[in-house]
Amino acid sequence: MSTKNMLNSTDIRLLLPESIWLESEHFEEAKKISDGQKPAGSDTFGTLRERVNHEADKWQSYVNALALLGFEEWLSTRINQQPIKRDSNISYLKVGEFKICLIATENILDEEVNIVVDFIERPELAAHFYVLLEVLEEQEEVIIRGFLRYDELVNYT
Repeated sequence: MSTKNMLNSTDIRLLLPESIWLESEHFEEAKKISDGQKPAGSDTFGTLRERVNHEADKWQSYVNALALLGFEEWLSTRINQQPIKRDSNISYLKVGEFKICLIATENILDEEVNIVVDFIERPELAAHFYVLLEVLEEQEEVIIRGFLRYDELVNYT
């Protein structure tokens, strides 16, 4: 299980928040993406804890997928000369030679954001840029809250 580092949101280069409006097809696609992740082992669960953990993981996958779909659309309107490629992990996009890690959260009420340490320490998961996205499902929007380069993140942690 991955450990997480706490990152103070004031340490991320905050942008003027920019909203990305989600469309019905974003929700449908995010549901398909999050439904595609089956729990390890058999199709049946033995304990309540396993079911709760699976549901929490599935919800986070859904939130991550909404962030990915919204950000991908937003980015495509700004860099139409570069192809945007999805990684097999729904937290990543690749633009040219740059890898972008999306950090999706449901709300930024706290001043801290959890980042999975593996996203920083494992070379195959490390990215050039990290983007903090707030996903407000009920309001049907994703808000870009800030970004941080890899070297800035490593120096912080």
